Amino acid sequence: PMTGFAASENLMRWVTVTTDIPCQPEAGADRLYDGKNTEGMVTDGSVKPAFPCYIELDFGGYAAEVSDLRLHTAGGKDMGVTNLGLEAWQDGRWKTVRSGEMLRWNRSDSGNAESREVHFSQPPRAEKFRLVIQAANLKDQSFRIDELEVLGALTGVREKKQVTDTEIGYIRCETGENVTLPSRITAYLADGSSASMGAAWGTPDTSSEGIRTCLLYTSPSPRD
Repeated sequence: PMTGFAASENLMRWVTVTTDIPCQPEAGADRLYDGKNTEGMVTDGSVKPAFPCYIELDFGGYAAEVSDLRLHTAGGKDMGVTNLGLEAWQDGRWKTVRSGEMLRWNRSDSGNAESREVHFSQPPRAEKFRLVIQAANLKDQSFRIDELEVLGALTGVREKKQVTDTEIGYIRCETGENVTLPSRITAYLADGSSASMGAAWGTPDTSSEGIRTCLLYTSPSPRD
């Protein structure tokens, strides 16, 4: 068998993104994860941003551990975020994970993106996060983020949930959490191919107390 859990992935495909930031037409928060590093979210220059500004990431009931934030911005010297924080929704309220992270940008060329990364040595775990933007370089009263990557892992669900084909390869959960698996799934492999496989929970990970991973099997599926 092979483990179906990917240890560190860009989690943006799993989130619903919302923001309180007024944006230009065709340049809203949905552009943060379209795979284009020089075309992204651009704020509305007719309204000077009222800092702090927020970008909320909702994992829809899944818990996630975030190890890194990566911002890609073209022309960051003129329009990049310069002061960034992260909050996690825990115990019914927003809790500060990081604040005052200073980002410095070198390029004014809007055709070439730079990347800046914020690393968390102890990844926070929550079902919702939000980026807190305290300051940015403003050109014509606008700032931009062309692509946002949230690196980490899905680690479980709070409520009972049927795991779907596309989700199963990224699920790790604590022993005792009530997560059900389909009998067969389509596994998407590192080389870009896919295969139909049976699915079953493995035994708890002895190297990480209380954690179990989903194991994927070629036919036949293992017995319970």
